[in-house]
Amino acid sequence: MKKYIKIALWITIFFTIFVLCYRLVIRERLTVYLPSGNLTEENIVVELDGDSVSLQKTVIKNGYVALFIHGEHEGETEIRVSNKNNSGMYMNRFVTVSNIWGITDDNGNFAGYKVIGICNAVYCIGLFIVIFVAYKHSVKNKFFSYETVFANGFVLLSLITAGISAMNAYRFIAEPQYMNMNTMTSMFSTILYNVMQFTSPMIILFAVALFLSNVVLLTKEKLRPANICAIILSILMIGGLYFAYRVKYYADKSEYGIVLYNMYCTIYVYLECMLFGMINCSLIAAKHKCSYDKDFVVILGCRIRKDGSLTPLLKGRADKAIDFVKKQAENGKQAKLICSGGQGNDEVMSEGEAIKRYALEQEIDEEHIIVEDKSKNTLENMKFSKAIAEKIVDEPTMAFSTTGYHVFRSGVTAVNSGIENIEGMGSKTKWYFGPNAFVREFVGLINSGKKLEIIVLALMIVTFTAFAVIF
Repeated sequence: MKKYIKIALWITIFFTIFVLCYRLVIRERLTVYLPSGNLTEENIVVELDGDSVSLQKTVIKNGYVALFIHGEHEGETEIRVSNKNNSGMYMNRFVTVSNIWGITDDNGNFAGYKVIGICNAVYCIGLFIVIFVAYKHSVKNKFFSYETVFANGFVLLSLITAGISAMNAYRFIAEPQYMNMNTMTSMFSTILYNVMQFTSPMIILFAVALFLSNVVLLTKEKLRPANICAIILSILMIGGLYFAYRVKYYADKSEYGIVLYNMYCTIYVYLECMLFGMINCSLIAAKHKCSYDKDFVVILGCRIRKDGSLTPLLKGRADKAIDFVKKQAENGKQAKLICSGGQGNDEVMSEGEAIKRYALEQEIDEEHIIVEDKSKNTLENMKFSKAIAEKIVDEPTMAFSTTGYHVFRSGVTAVNSGIENIEGMGSKTKWYFGPNAFVREFVGLINSGKKLEIIVLALMIVTFTAFAVIF
């Protein structure tokens, strides 16, 4: 990932140097575009009220008037364009020449602004490509990592930004009389609000689906805090969008309002990108097919019934692992099952022992089953299972089995515990149970990486808020 960050920084440096040099080279030349209306070469009249610029050429085509002007010395000049057959109709533009900034007009346009606008689109598209390649590289080489979620999430943000830049570039070329730098900088100063607008249909549909699935869950399960996570998130998502739309008008009236509003939009879009990245990574992880070369398959435990039998959730994890071990044996390599899970205060035996008994019932030889009965959470599942495996095999190849929505975060936990190149397999669960459980996984992932999250979020807030205030 560091390599791609360096590439992005070099692209940014190159783009900045190019823009500065280009402006220095043609800083005294500007083309002013105005709608042509009924103006023609025969009836157009151009007047300059001031001598700080000179008119080099006038061109009328494709619905616009292009005035090629050259800066002569410091000062301000009003350019008036009229129809000599209609004395009441005219358009004007104020042009300023400065020894520092060169030539600019009252629409924010400056020397070479069209080329820079087009280059900005190329730059944003280039950043999108770099982020996308970084994401694909992370998926291939370091899938179970925060880097993959970050890259995946920012693919969405960079794609929308590149799309807006490409649209601006097209308008600079096709409609120069209506597109100007003030319009472009305004769009970029509110880029995060634009992202919220663009993704709002997707967010609303997702939130409604979450809400409905959670309602169905509550008809099947008891009402407790863990079972209403999806309802809470769906309300926050739609409520967050509504708040952004309602407050924007008032926020634009003061600098403090702009700062606070952009901070809010930054936090919302950041969490939206992370949610998108988490969803995609979780789906990829849940559908992953493990290769048949494993020495050990760890079954991650969870709560068992009062009589020591497996709940449907844990049974699904065990069945997935047992089916894999049997198929791998048919391919010529026997893997051992590590049944991992300690004993809760209200459980009659350890989860690991309960899984072992079930595996024996499924005709797995006892010599191919190992019980790990000390762990209390996923991190300990991974650490203790790794220690067991390394006592038996040097550099063991490992996989783990858990519920589909839990695969990705479990994989991240495994990597953090020191297990490299581990693969995960996910068992299916009831459709209405998955969305709510996924929300808990998302919150858990955010919480476990909160230090990194705070740093990235702070950088985004500073960057986008500064851009909004400046422009």
